[in-house]
This record gives sequence, structure tokens and C-alpha cells, in this order.
Amino acid sequence: MGILQGDHGLGLPDIRASERTFQLLTQVAGRAGRGDRPGRVLIQAYGIKNPAIAFAAEHDFEAFAAWELDKRRELHNPPFGHLALVRISGPDQVAVQRRAEELAVVIRAAAEEVRRKHAEEPGSAEAPPPLQLLGPKASLIERVNRRVRWQMLIRASSRPPLRWLLRQLRPRLGEAGSGEFKTMANVDVDPQSLI
Repeated sequence: MGILQGDHGLGLPDIRASERTFQLLTQVAGRAGRGDRPGRVLIQAYGIKNPAIAFAAEHDFEAFAAWELDKRRELHNPPFGHLALVRISGPDQVAVQRRAEELAVVIRAAAEEVRRKHAEEPGSAEAPPPLQLLGPKASLIERVNRRVRWQMLIRASSRPPLRWLLRQLRPRLGEAGSGEFKTMANVDVDPQSLI
């Protein structure tokens, strides 16, 4: 069995890109043999030294899991942190971008309020920031069903500040505007995909 461009998924801007690549490669390789007849798998990739590729080639789940968990710990990604994906969509590019930027202002202000309270706690200098906003920016797949999509990612070191921020944001979610300028904003907590 041959797998072409086995590292293709590693270039996606998604926190689970390595995990999905490893999973896909090991799953395909596991289907190469039948019964007593072993199979042979060839993986073509440009990034053969990437741990997801190298560990998949060796079928070494434990080593991959250890590497992936270390990487997630370092970046404060799940399960060592929490995420919320805010997605804004609508038919008009300018209206969607404007709404995304307006929501970003609200999120940044709330995150700064949490940061100030957190800074007063002992030992907070060594801890990661309680809330961090990445974006807003156009989604990787910018248009779906004639609707433009923008998104931003909120990273939280723990659940309570994220819950508090989302409560502040809740009244500003849902539909806004009218006609072709109508936009929709929603939140996906602990998203399975950022695409």
C-alpha cells in the first residue's frame, strides 16, 4: 500500500493536525495486511522527520502520544488548557469582518480585566495568561454556502475565566444586522477542528 503526501495534513492550522496525520497513517497501515499475509506500506512525505510521520512509520503510539502531550502542554492546548472558537459568518465580507473586529474588542477588554485580577494573585507571574485571543482572521475555508467566515480563538489556562468571558460575550452572539449585511456569531467550546 502506498500513501502519497502523507504529511499533507501537517500544514493545516489546527491544533490536532499532528494527531490526525498520525491517526490516518496508522489506520491505513493497519489495513495493509490480510490474515496471515503481512502487508507493506510506503509513505511518501516531504517532512519525514516530523514526529507524526516518524512515529506512524514505526507504529509507536506511546512515543507519539508523549511527544504530542509535551507539545500541547508547552502551548497550553487541551488537555492542559481550554479553547473556544468564535466564528462569524454572513454574505457580506465587510460586514463579517467588521463584526469580528467588534467582538474582538469586547473579548480583549474582558481578557484584560481577567488578567488584571489574575496579576494580583500570588504566584501569577509564572503562570500562563488566564485568557488569550488569537485573531480575528479569515477562516482557512473562507467561503461556505456563499457565506464569508471569519474566526478567532480564545485560549484559557482554566475553565472559570473562559466561562466568565463567554457569559460577557453571550449577549453579543447570534444574528445581527439585516438583509445582505446580516451576520451570525457563535462559539464552539473545545472545538474538534479549527477549520
